[in-house]
Amino acid sequence: MIAHGRGPRPGTVVVTFVIVPRPEHAAGAISVVGDFNDWDPAAHRFTRGADGRWRTSVTLPVGAWHAFRYLAENGDWFDEPDADDRRDDGHGRINCGLDLGRPDRLEAAGGVPAPPPAPVQESLRQVPSATPSPWRTPAPR
Repeated sequence: MIAHGRGPRPGTVVVTFVIVPRPEHAAGAISVVGDFNDWDPAAHRFTRGADGRWRTSVTLPVGAWHAFRYLAENGDWFDEPDADDRRDDGHGRINCGLDLGRPDRLEAAGGVPAPPPAPVQESLRQVPSATPSPWRTPAPR
């Protein structure tokens, strides 16, 4: 499960990863690794809660897509079933995706998407001037 909450600074969201480890992983450490922590297993290790579920949180800027996976101490990689999507990383591996540009993620961060820019006016209407322009030659009298 992935939960989202307001980050400590504007434009950030706290992403909390919650797992129930499989029996083969329960004895060792498990980490969430991704492009947000340079795939470092020591950066975001899960800790076991009183409810038996394991959690870890990461603060990230809103508006970006992040690749991640879970890594058990025994070297097994596994995926988050609630990931936003899965993508090929260009090296033949499929990673889970976390899309922080979605409107619900922006709301969780305490912000809303910026309104679209106003349309550019294609042409300006010419308004006749009450005074003659100094750039026009006056008509002969």
